[in-house]
Amino acid sequence: MFWGLTLLGGWAQEAKPQGSEIPVLRIGFSTSVFADINATDVKAGMKAWGKAVTKERNIEVEAEALIFGSLPEIEAALRHKLVDVISVVTSEFRALGPSVPLGPLFVAQIEGLTKEECVLLVHRDGGIRSLEDLRGRRLVVYENPRASLAIPWLDSLLIEGGYRPTDEFVGRVSRATKLTQVVLPVFFRQADACLVTRGGFETMAALNPQVGQTLTSLAMSPALIPILLCFRGDYESSFKDEVIRGLRELHLSASGQQILTIFRGEKVEDVTAAELKSSLDLLARWEELKKTANHRTGAERK
Repeated sequence: MFWGLTLLGGWAQEAKPQGSEIPVLRIGFSTSVFADINATDVKAGMKAWGKAVTKERNIEVEAEALIFGSLPEIEAALRHKLVDVISVVTSEFRALGPSVPLGPLFVAQIEGLTKEECVLLVHRDGGIRSLEDLRGRRLVVYENPRASLAIPWLDSLLIEGGYRPTDEFVGRVSRATKLTQVVLPVFFRQADACLVTRGGFETMAALNPQVGQTLTSLAMSPALIPILLCFRGDYESSFKDEVIRGLRELHLSASGQQILTIFRGEKVEDVTAAELKSSLDLLARWEELKKTANHRTGAERK
């Protein structure tokens, strides 16, 4: 039987032929949730998990992974019911919210935590003691889904302090997807500061205690939820409850652990609106502050 190909966000996707007897659970992933993760591994992992769900829960369902390259593509897929579950960074979730209802919501637990803190690090001997000292300096930013709220947080901190947003305030901003390329330039005095997840920094410090002793935190964000897994709000099926149970018990099966390993997670947990509120409030505040910053006159800018 021939399987056609559709293109979503620039990726080739397998599409079920008309008349297929086994229902498909279509799980979408924004490219924003990928760092150095291989999309092929995600597709293979989802298929394996779908087979395991069929076997373990006695339901007929296959899991199919779809990759989306932009927010408009995600919104269109949700509106036309081409995807049932979607994994997005929190800023994308907020952007989708008004037009596409989503829920229930889930979050991955990593190193025992479902939230992430972002930390602004400097060298102890680098002469940087305050945000003011960052003016004109070189900053390295961790380009990772777990750090997706780092710039909104730092921008907000700077603007509330009377400064310009990050890209306009520091002298140079570079980005890297590997922790070593973010943290070590500050350690070796090749950069002045770095913006990284607290978990990432603690991992580096555990591997090299001298890094932890040499770098110090200039500021740290509150604990935030950077990535979400969301069901389409109007999604209904005879096996929905079993699939949700399967997500909650993902860590208990070999196929589930395979998927969690791909995303470096340990388990999947429910997340409530109350738990998500501080992350959404940060994004809302960030947008308002940027508008305020853009209306300042040159004479008012520091």
